[in-house]
Amino acid sequence: MSRYVARVALFLLVLGCGKKADEPPGANPKPSDTKPDVTMPIEDYLTEYRGKEKETQEKYKGKLMEFSATVWSVRDVGVFGRLNVIGGHINKLPLIQSIPVRDPEGGAGKEKELRLLARGQKVTIRARVPNFPTEFGLEDLKIIDSTPTQVFVTTVADIVKAEADKDAIKKFREREFMVRVTVKSVHEKDVFQFGEVTDAGAPVGAPAIRVRRPLMGMHFKKEFEALKVGDTVWFLAGLPSEQEGLELRDARIVKEAPAGITLPPAK
Repeated sequence: MSRYVARVALFLLVLGCGKKADEPPGANPKPSDTKPDVTMPIEDYLTEYRGKEKETQEKYKGKLMEFSATVWSVRDVGVFGRLNVIGGHINKLPLIQSIPVRDPEGGAGKEKELRLLARGQKVTIRARVPNFPTEFGLEDLKIIDSTPTQVFVTTVADIVKAEADKDAIKKFREREFMVRVTVKSVHEKDVFQFGEVTDAGAPVGAPAIRVRRPLMGMHFKKEFEALKVGDTVWFLAGLPSEQEGLELRDARIVKEAPAGITLPPAK
């Protein structure tokens, strides 16, 4: 027997010894199939963790955690993404916390679903507390479930019109929305402002709105850098707080709508 064949045979033997012959399928369940050790709102965990990192890490060390969370916005997508969630409140205002999430094998949280998550949506997250310090004392955060989207379809004209009405603009600031836009201008040298957009197919002089460059990972940034004047795309975005003016924030390019949302036909 050649030395190469002998090595292959030994490798296969080791693989075969790694699993018992009578071990049933599914004996090593995925985290989403395993009963969590602790179930709690992520607000409670992050509030406990802030200022007491070591104590919280020691308290939950080795445990599988299941968190309920409310989405604020998406920071990035891909195998390793980041999701902004409400991590507490200060003076009744939401404290937004960016947490890392992984792209599970199937189910909620894959790139398509993660990109389409929106403000106000409820998600269920599983995570393990390792025996060593990590970001927020957690590792392998995975979204395993989500409620129906809170997104609605609107127009740039409707957003601009609503700005003058305190009650009308409220829903745009509390929820995210989808809007089909045409790029009117691009500010290539501005590190904060991407440019302005109007409603797709709108005539010259139609209302326009500023778009802030996404403060996200390279995945989103590259998509924005590829946009040029005259391009038409669907944005899923939101507005900032009332004190920060009118502009699209956390905008990401989407090619389809979240489940349950019907997009109007392109004109």
